[in-house]
Amino acid sequence: MKHEEIQALIDQIDQSSIQEFSIKTQTDDVYISKIKDHKQAEPSYVAGQEMESNPVVSAESVHASTPTPAVAPEVNAVSEDENATNANVQTINSPLVGVVYLAKDPEQPAFKSVGDRVEAGETVCIVEAMKVMNEIPATSAGVISKILVSDGQIVEFDQPLFELTES
Repeated sequence: MKHEEIQALIDQIDQSSIQEFSIKTQTDDVYISKIKDHKQAEPSYVAGQEMESNPVVSAESVHASTPTPAVAPEVNAVSEDENATNANVQTINSPLVGVVYLAKDPEQPAFKSVGDRVEAGETVCIVEAMKVMNEIPATSAGVISKILVSDGQIVEFDQPLFELTES
């Protein structure tokens, strides 16, 4: 991304209610956050280059950095039988930062519930980012074994939303 494109993105996010934003392309990985207490674990990067070589002038409390996971992965002791079962479990992850909605609107039922069968490409939820409703498709066919988010929850880039088991 060019410096001007990143600056325009920062300006749009600064004027919106979005607190965090992440975009990943084949060549760039940009993460923008308005959260003041956000602790950076690594040096800041923009479009794969160090900040010193490509500075970004941003609004106060907005910075670009590499994304960090919002939740540490859980570590559980698992038996051999559970390991065999877990080998068949896949997740559907959020492709962007935003607010997840499990139904098209509050008066309608959820797109999918635990136990429902889904086909690859079938919509399982919506993630709203920058006032755009993005339908999130199932990445493969299977049965929904767990819903890992709640309706209206803010989700991070690549955060697991659903668990699927093969059947």
